Amino acid sequence: MKLSIDVIREYLQYDMETGWFYWKKPSSDKSKVGSRAGRSRSVGGYRQLTLLWRTMYEHRLAWFYVHGEVPVDRPIDHINGNKWDNRISNLRLATPTENLANIRAKRDNVSGCKNVHWCTTKSRWIAKVKRAGRSIHIGTFRQYDEAVTAAKEARIKTFGAFASQLGCEADT
Repeated sequence: MKLSIDVIREYLQYDMETGWFYWKKPSSDKSKVGSRAGRSRSVGGYRQLTLLWRTMYEHRLAWFYVHGEVPVDRPIDHINGNKWDNRISNLRLATPTENLANIRAKRDNVSGCKNVHWCTTKSRWIAKVKRAGRSIHIGTFRQYDEAVTAAKEARIKTFGAFASQLGCEADT
């Protein structure tokens, strides 16, 4: 059975305020009417939902539920960076580059701000952003705050609304 919007709406109810799906009709022994649908077993950290033996990411299902289509060739970006926040107001279409621009600082970032690192050979802070696999040097700075400000401005100039400020606590 193909999962059309009608089939999905027959089995599931989507709450736009919470971004959660609830079972309207059970699709297996494990699904109970009125209970929250989905689980968190994806490798990428996204919530998933299985309906009629088909497993889907909840954020893509939410987009389909509201808009009636899912773009095959475009990612759906979580604006606030929280992969479990599937409220439709937190989802937007993005290009792959825009989607990557809206990620938080990596876990191994020791400077405290995305796109800023300490250069021991120059004894300065370096700010740079990456776009389409190319590194764009913003500048070298004596003061950490100057590097943070320059990195933030470069992210906004380069990525616009997709410029992530996530994981840059020094920048907030």
